[in-house]
Amino acid sequence: MRRPALLIVSAALFLAGCASVPTSGQVNLGANVTGGNSFDAVVPVVRPPRVGDSPVEIVSGFLQANVSASDDYAVARAYLAPEVTETWNPATGATIINDSNGVQLVRRGSRVLLSEPQVGQLSSVGTYVPSPRNTQLDTDFTVRQVDGQWRIDGVRDGLLLTPTTLNRVYTSAERYFLNVDESRLVPDRILVPIDRRGLLTSLVRGLLTGPSAWLSPAVRTAVPRGTKLDIDAVPIEGTTAVVDLTEQALAANDSQRRILAAQIVWTVTSIETVTAVRITVNGQPLPLAGLGDVLSRKDFAGVDPDGLSAKSSAFVVVGRRLNQVTTAGIAPVAGVFGEGSVRLGRIAVDFAQTRAGSTVSVAGAQSTIYLADLKPASQVTPVAGQVPALSLSYSLAGDLWVASQGSVRIIKASGKVSRVRVNGLATPVLVRVARDGARALVIASSGGQRQVYLMRIVRSGGQYQLESPQLIQNSLTSIVDCAWNDANTAVVIGSSRTGVTQVYSVSVGSPDVSAAGGVASMSAIAAAPGSALLVEAPSGVWENSGLGWRLSVARGRSPAYSG
Repeated sequence: MRRPALLIVSAALFLAGCASVPTSGQVNLGANVTGGNSFDAVVPVVRPPRVGDSPVEIVSGFLQANVSASDDYAVARAYLAPEVTETWNPATGATIINDSNGVQLVRRGSRVLLSEPQVGQLSSVGTYVPSPRNTQLDTDFTVRQVDGQWRIDGVRDGLLLTPTTLNRVYTSAERYFLNVDESRLVPDRILVPIDRRGLLTSLVRGLLTGPSAWLSPAVRTAVPRGTKLDIDAVPIEGTTAVVDLTEQALAANDSQRRILAAQIVWTVTSIETVTAVRITVNGQPLPLAGLGDVLSRKDFAGVDPDGLSAKSSAFVVVGRRLNQVTTAGIAPVAGVFGEGSVRLGRIAVDFAQTRAGSTVSVAGAQSTIYLADLKPASQVTPVAGQVPALSLSYSLAGDLWVASQGSVRIIKASGKVSRVRVNGLATPVLVRVARDGARALVIASSGGQRQVYLMRIVRSGGQYQLESPQLIQNSLTSIVDCAWNDANTAVVIGSSRTGVTQVYSVSVGSPDVSAAGGVASMSAIAAAPGSALLVEAPSGVWENSGLGWRLSVARGRSPAYSG
């Protein structure tokens, strides 16, 4: 029996054209390189097929060429048989595979087989979703000779990429929509090829069309029906993009036009090379009372998805007192939570920093949650009939979200309690509501492992639902806690395949994850934009402002920022 040909393709070959393809051996990936969201990433050079390439070398070359979108993937198409060149559709999306041990290709007759762990999927519109752990991609390529040279005559639509190549040749961008109250923008992240012409045009066109299918039920848009680009292009003048809309945009009233402008400005400036936007309708400036013709994010700071007040600060519990962290140290908060009369557990502070909630440990108490205003002479408001709570999280609306083993509830400022339906996860144990109010991080237990999911928040008839869970990162397990750092980044205490428990920064909507170290026996984490990471350990609360971990509050616990 003929022995199948075997080739292990180095990940490096996906990144640059090489003079020859190895026929044996294996090469491991180095550190993950993030492309970021600018145009300044490296675009790899790929080569066309060579005379005499074997079937395995042809498939290997085709996979290498998947990284280059230039001229509609012209180099990749050169590896295909003529009839397949016309029918292969790379625009259906991409499958991301783990090549940490090299990509193994095996020839069996007229077929070349590939079997590798699948990391994630990139949709046709650029939405990235991690695949469940232990997902395996099994696919094959059929080959035949064309004029004496091997070519691929059977291939699945879409691209095959690795996490490293994805980060090198794709860039992240966000389309911004509105939460249901139209008080905050909500990012809808997509990944797009760096060398695609008309990237900004495609980005704005997508904004005008509407949000991704996953996010759509949780958001709104101020784009009037039928609004399009008047000229199907978004030119750049220096660092200012020009967005010219059709006359349908004028159907919006003054307040809606302002929100529309905010959506456009935040979307276009998600590309780092753009700092400002001019919005016109049929060539004339879009009427925006009190604003100039050239707009930046500062003009719409009120709908910032991270939306924390400049006065926002951190809080920690020391002994029985809730303390506010200041530049001078810590100081007990005003009111009953700062007096030491209540044995505080896990705490949460609302966005206005005027009210807090805490799990409590009081012998014989019928309630596990106390609420209190952060002002002098305040009293606790017990919320009766609650099962033990595992996490507390305030929403932008001032509602306290309470997660217990397998259930999620909301406590209104009035004290009314309502249950949240959780669709798609059987045992949620922790919920962190995003500052935009449209999304949440949810830790759930499955098969003995705790993992972090992104879920959308949908309101219907006054009731809330958490829907459509998506893993935010499939390489992390044994999750202890998580928090929102900013609108596009989560921080997680957990372990990777190395088994080491530490803090990880996860870019939501992309495969990017980076380790931030940590300290022994971490049990809670808190984060906020532009602020230090805080973790709880037996010795106290530790902080990391980018220069490493240091003990911030000895014997402190339950660190929290607003939310």
